[in-house]
Order: sequence, then C-alpha cells, then structure tokens
Amino acid sequence: MLYDDPAASQNADSTTGASSTHLTDFYRWYASIEHEEGVYLAHTEHYDATSLINLSGAYSTVPTQPFWYFTASPSYLQSQGFPVEQSLIDRAEQGEAVYLIPSTMSRSERNRMRGYLTESALQHKAWTSGISTPFMRQGVVTVHTYQPQTPLFTWTDNTELTNETTTPVIRLTTAANMTPFEAESLNATGLTSSYVKLTDRAAGTYLTAGYCARYGMGEYPPVFKPTGDFIAGLRKSAIQLLQLFGGLALLMGVFQFIAVIVLCRIYATTRREAIGVKRLLGHPLWRIFGATFLMVVIVSAVTILACIMLGSAAGIVAAGIMLIVQLVTLSWQSRRLATSLLRTLITAE
Repeated sequence: MLYDDPAASQNADSTTGASSTHLTDFYRWYASIEHEEGVYLAHTEHYDATSLINLSGAYSTVPTQPFWYFTASPSYLQSQGFPVEQSLIDRAEQGEAVYLIPSTMSRSERNRMRGYLTESALQHKAWTSGISTPFMRQGVVTVHTYQPQTPLFTWTDNTELTNETTTPVIRLTTAANMTPFEAESLNATGLTSSYVKLTDRAAGTYLTAGYCARYGMGEYPPVFKPTGDFIAGLRKSAIQLLQLFGGLALLMGVFQFIAVIVLCRIYATTRREAIGVKRLLGHPLWRIFGATFLMVVIVSAVTILACIMLGSAAGIVAAGIMLIVQLVTLSWQSRRLATSLLRTLITAE
C-alpha cells in the first residue's frame, strides 16, 4: 500500500502545504515502525542527460552517464531478493550515509559518482530542518560497490523508461541516516513519488488512530491506498488517451479514404479518354493511374520518414497501415473508374 492522502492537509501551513510539526510527526511515526514486518521504504528517480547537465551547475563532480537512483530501506531490498551485507546495514543504522554503486561502472565513472554522492549528501545535511538524525550530526558518507544481479522495480509511470533495472545507484536508507530532504519527503504521495510502502497487515496495525496518536497524528491518521488504485487511475488515463487518439486516427483514416477517392475521380475526369483507350489496350492500372499512385506513395514515405526521425514506433506502424489502406482503396477505385470509362468509350463508338 502507498501513501495517498497526507494528514498535513488537515494541519497545513498556508505557504508550504504541510506544517513542520506534521513532517516531524510523520518521521517519528516511520522511525518507530521501520524495522517491523511489512514496512518498507522505496523511492526511485531517473537521471537522464538533461538532469546531469542541471546537476553540473550545482556540484563540482557529476556522473556522465544516465542512471537510476534508489532510496531504499534494507527491508525493501531484502524483500526483493537483493543481498545486503549486515555490516552495511549496521553502519546505516548508526547514522552513516551508505551508498551502493554497481561494479559494472567504469573506474572513472565510479569516482565521479562517489564524488557526487558525497557532495550531495553533505549539502543536504546542511539544510535547516525541524528533524534531527544521527547523520545530520555526524556527516559520515561511505560508498561501496555491489555485483549487479537482482532486477528491481523502478516505480515509474513513464513508458519511455524501463520497468526494471539491475544497476541502480542505491542509498541504503534508515531513519538514522536520512538527510533533511529525505526525512521531510516521507509523506510524499502517489505511485512515483511516495517513499513509505506498507503491506495490508502492517497498515492494519500501524495506521490505527490509537497508534498514530502516539506521534501526534491520532486525529488525522495517514491514509494509504492499495497500489492497484494508483495503477487503475493510470490505466483509466491510458484508456482515455487511446480512445482519443483512436478516434482521431479513425477520423484521419476516413478523411484519407475520401481524399483518395476524390483524387482518383479528378484524375479520371481530366484524362477520361486516355484512360479508356489505355484500358482497352490492356494497360495495367498502376500505369494508367501512375501519377496518383506515386503521389500516395511519396506522401506516405515522407510521413514514415518523419516518424522514424521522431522515434515514434506507433507512428511508423500507423503510417504503414494507412499506406496499405490507401493503396487498396486506390486500386479498387481506379479499377472501378477505368471500367466505367471503358464502357463509356465502347458505347460512344
């Protein structure tokens, strides 16, 4: 289950949307249950080329290759079959910022990543916050490598990104080693933004008004919803989008069908005698209506080329289907018109 309805909306600051008291209460609530069964922390972010350019303006050392960044608790990683050394978990529990980077990175990229992660953690540590963690007081950062082997879900709704990755950069996160940014982000909501994940059993135990009251949230306990509810919303949006574009595609198909018929009729009207004679002499349709066929092919080829340049696989498929439909329509209409003109020519003679 994912966090959906922040209780901060009931106790909100007019400018930040969530009071510092609520952020502290939520952090204390999570810290009290982080080691319990069915309680996980997982948040992902993908850094692409544009993101890295933006980072270069804020940090002295920045990675050069796009990467996935995971903020994950030991319990979450272990639930996914990702092996984590107990010694690293112990260090994270003591307030040390522990990062894991894949051993498949080049040595130079690992050095850049190590520099960036260290600088980023220490910058975030310096932020002013009502929450205090051992890391904020100690500021110890270590980076370790791991052998990629376990695919991890990326928690993304971006269809252009992969749903799994085996080589993320991971911050082994506990309540003790959080930066102010992470501690105050715990109440983020939704499929792609949320941090705290609960099983149904954990939700039934730790979301009760009685338990939440221990941390100042008894009146407005946090609201978690099944992951399926978020996916259903995305599915509904996707279906609506497909229906919209499906309707537009159908409309364009009808328009092109009519356009081909009109084009064929105009060509037949302006060259009716020549068409009748050529048909009488047994010329094939593609030679009689060559200009019309050529125009359809050229326009479709330009459309397909544009889709290739834009990297739109769906556009390429749609343009290819439209080309086939237009050629079939053109063949049917040209045969019909040529036969009609031939009959007219024979009757006139």
